[in-house]
Amino acid sequence: MAQIESPSSSILIAYASFTKGNVPHANVSITNVVQPAHAASNSEHDQLAAQQFDGLLNRTFLDPLVGRGYPAIVPCDRALLDSQIQRGDMEEIAAPIDFLGVNYYTRRICRSDKISENDNEPQTVQSRDEETGMGWEVYPEGSSEIFDRLHPDYGFKSFSLPRTVLRIAMFEMQVITSM
Repeated sequence: MAQIESPSSSILIAYASFTKGNVPHANVSITNVVQPAHAASNSEHDQLAAQQFDGLLNRTFLDPLVGRGYPAIVPCDRALLDSQIQRGDMEEIAAPIDFLGVNYYTRRICRSDKISENDNEPQTVQSRDEETGMGWEVYPEGSSEIFDRLHPDYGFKSFSLPRTVLRIAMFEMQVITSM
């Protein structure tokens, strides 16, 4: 079962507390890692795995920003998560922001571990061969997928208020052999 209580609530509450208490008239933002989640096949198990990954990595940090609270799809101990949230925290987290920062590195292809490979449908979505120095798939279309999702799902518009700033990064190992 996922344990999201400490990182997500702590980060979001710290963000809300800092902005309210220290810089009341500043442009305010938060930056999250957002990663498209693709089901490895059309099986219900892989579809659910992709939804749960999306809930855990993306929606756990985005939904509270727009007043939705934490997503129910995330497989976690809800009582434990709820015990970390104090009265008024979610309202503070949902305070308006001036722009959203997004770090994008790669997509996630989700294959369920709740069913055997023999019982699951054949995998139809494959990683590409090109990888970064971290072993992450190079998938540039993911940045468009993120932008295409943020406005209709959350109201974050590109180049208007609130703005969305996207950081696309790729790690490459370079070794200097002589100087």
